[in-house]
Amino acid sequence: MRRMNRTVHLIVNPFGGTQDNRALAHKARSTLNDHGIKVNVDFSEHKGHAMKVARSLAYAPEKTICGLGGDGTMHEIINGIMCRPPEERMPVGLLPGGTGNSFLEDVGVFNFNDALGMIIRADHTNIDLFKVHLDDSCHFAFNVCGWGMFASANAVAESLRCVKKNRYHVAGLWEIIRNRSQQARLTFDSQTMEGIFSLIVASNTRNVGKSMMLSPSAKFDDGKMDLTFLKQSGRWALLRLFQKLPKGNHIHEPGISCIQCKEFEIVALKTTLWNLDGEIYSGKRARVTVLPHALSVCI
Repeated sequence: MRRMNRTVHLIVNPFGGTQDNRALAHKARSTLNDHGIKVNVDFSEHKGHAMKVARSLAYAPEKTICGLGGDGTMHEIINGIMCRPPEERMPVGLLPGGTGNSFLEDVGVFNFNDALGMIIRADHTNIDLFKVHLDDSCHFAFNVCGWGMFASANAVAESLRCVKKNRYHVAGLWEIIRNRSQQARLTFDSQTMEGIFSLIVASNTRNVGKSMMLSPSAKFDDGKMDLTFLKQSGRWALLRLFQKLPKGNHIHEPGISCIQCKEFEIVALKTTLWNLDGEIYSGKRARVTVLPHALSVCI
């Protein structure tokens, strides 16, 4: 839908992915200007900067806040927007410029030009978010909230940026070799499980990371999260699961559990790592709740 007097505020992660995001930002500005859309650009300078910009931008009803980066950039922007009063939460768009763009994969967008077309059309869909109470802090996630090996592998991947697009696969294999499980209590839908878990992951989208279909049935607008968990497993079982992740066939393997719920809680014995949209946090206790249709997104 073409709108008059539109403005796109582009928040660019110049360090993300394998492409030149500054050149992509120039291309985006030029193309959007050609369609009569005013563009303002901010380049993220450090961790947390994109969130600060999204939180402090002046409100305008025809303004879209657009991230150029990966899932981490989108995560920061969303957390900034959710700090605003509800009536001042502007729509969000995403242009691929990171290692992982799980949300765009879910809507079938795999290249920059197609994503730019979504921003130009400005067709908005309301998607669900996760509200994550982690110890004494509160965060929001649009894609995934994970614990155990899922979080530790992502932390390893952050140290492997020199490997570029394959770093998530290398990190996953490394965590399988280490095979470190953790004691926790998991509660969902009034059910409580205690034991040693390899991983616990809540998904809002089918894909996580780089082309890993963790939750084949997940939908980002159904008011539910897809919760996947795995009790302590051996290395060969983990490797078999890892090999089947790209097409989502791991869900048929013994030991893996996949359910849908609206809220869950994890209590670990000690402070551990958590993965929210690819960003690493630490904490001991988390309560995760679905916020249905909480954010307007250009799709």
